[in-house]
Amino acid sequence: MMWAANVDVFSIVARLALSYDVATHQESQESQEMATTDDVVRARVGAKIKRDSEKALASMGLTMSEAIRLFLVQTVRLQALPFVIVAPNAETMQAIDEARTGKVRKHASVDALFAELES
Repeated sequence: MMWAANVDVFSIVARLALSYDVATHQESQESQEMATTDDVVRARVGAKIKRDSEKALASMGLTMSEAIRLFLVQTVRLQALPFVIVAPNAETMQAIDEARTGKVRKHASVDALFAELES
């Protein structure tokens, strides 16, 4: 029950983020423009990504359309992506490649791993 209450709060906050300018205490221009949904955005994604994202968004009380509108409005407001994209550095890429090819040390337990790290 507690989770359901949090979902409703998140949904309300997300919708307010789309529509309300806290500084002026007025509905934002983006919100007024969003009320007119006469244009269509299409994107090709894999079926699994679509299913999984719809499930995740539903758990937050959002539809796919609401999430896309939220993303686009925040992109306009920030003039940037509304999240950080992190590209791994060379050392991290080397570690990822080694892990993918099995060139990693294995340990019998977490305790054994920490014992080696601390030695």
